[in-house]
Amino acid sequence: MLRGKIIKPLGSDGLEFHPAHYDGHLRSLDSGRIRALTQKRLSQVFNQARKIPFWSERLKDISPEISPLKQLAQVPLLSKGDLLAEQAKYPPYGRLFSTTENGLSRYTQTSGTSGQTLRWLDDGASWRAMLECWAMCFELAGVHSSDRLFFPFSFGPFLGFWTAFEAATRMGILSIPGGGLSSEARLRMAFEVDATVLLGTPSYLIHLGEMRQNHGSKVPSPRLLIVAGEPGGSIPATRKRLETMWEARVIDHAGMTEVGPTMVECTEGPGGLHLLESMYLPEILDPQSGQVADHGELVLTNLRRLSGPVIRYRTGDLVAKDPVPCPCGFGGLKLKGGILGRIDDMVFIRGNNFHPQTLEAILFELSGLSEYRAIIHRSGDLAKLEVLVEPLQGIDPSGLVDAADSAIRARCLFRAEVRAVEVGSLLRAELKARRHRVEG
Repeated sequence: MLRGKIIKPLGSDGLEFHPAHYDGHLRSLDSGRIRALTQKRLSQVFNQARKIPFWSERLKDISPEISPLKQLAQVPLLSKGDLLAEQAKYPPYGRLFSTTENGLSRYTQTSGTSGQTLRWLDDGASWRAMLECWAMCFELAGVHSSDRLFFPFSFGPFLGFWTAFEAATRMGILSIPGGGLSSEARLRMAFEVDATVLLGTPSYLIHLGEMRQNHGSKVPSPRLLIVAGEPGGSIPATRKRLETMWEARVIDHAGMTEVGPTMVECTEGPGGLHLLESMYLPEILDPQSGQVADHGELVLTNLRRLSGPVIRYRTGDLVAKDPVPCPCGFGGLKLKGGILGRIDDMVFIRGNNFHPQTLEAILFELSGLSEYRAIIHRSGDLAKLEVLVEPLQGIDPSGLVDAADSAIRARCLFRAEVRAVEVGSLLRAELKARRHRVEG
């Protein structure tokens, strides 16, 4: 169990920012307690949202006299496009945030991988709620107060770094920033400080792992890799690659700027994600019918981030409810296999539904592969898939092309145009890797 110092209570319900408290809170939270917390916090969310122009318009048909939990399904689903449109109409932040007693003091933004940047603001109370989420994540992930956390990426305006780093420092866990350094310098620094936990995207930790294999004895030897920002942590082939090259356990995590740190894998039950159900109200909806289902799109309502409410947010993540209780005893929703894919990434190629995440699962099983890129061409009558594969040093490129071609045909039931590129020619990113793009 974590042992961190107690700091002042956070939130109106008296929960303290204390890992030992969270251990009991998380692992003994039954359905009745979850429902009571949700009912109370959802009422707070609705009351605050009605003071914000964007939300007062969306909630105008929802009676304040009736329980929000009973009326939630009547609230229109919210998309990222809705938020971006609001900020485009009322730049730069839109009418999404409340002016609170303490003021809006924190700025973060999305990485803009979709082409548009979404800006987000938080007051002190909402920010502390995000830190509470990370305290829960660290506890479930098995992080100890004696660990040394290394963050090998730059200080940018992204929620994940700031909340994880600040939560760990408040918990009394040594946290070491690796911003402003080359990958070579970060690897050396992680060794010199004897980092026991690395946090980063799966693709960047794979890049550092490849470098590590060429550095002899002076390499970091962490026991945990906490990965986020990409679906790789939920892809068995990517997990295996990371765990093999680092000889460390992979812990998956997911979250988003506009919602917060939402879920994490526990040490006792690998292969799934626990949603922090005391902090978020989850719905799983069938993408076609919009009805509640055990498998479908994850929709979230943030219950504690009151300065910028998010109600019934379409995450775009495909998930499946795990009906089997987790051995860790966590009380709340568990998602089997983590994030299974993205709704907006699905394409139709040569008579087959194709998801780019499938390609990562296939190609990262190839021992000679270092990196890859996929281009989906839609200019003709039929979409075509082009795949660029980068071999590891000393690997025959033609053999890798043949192996990739055979694996794609066997698993996807269509043929891609596969060709090899030079070693080191595909750009590595310290944040989210852009392995797939659509043309035409």
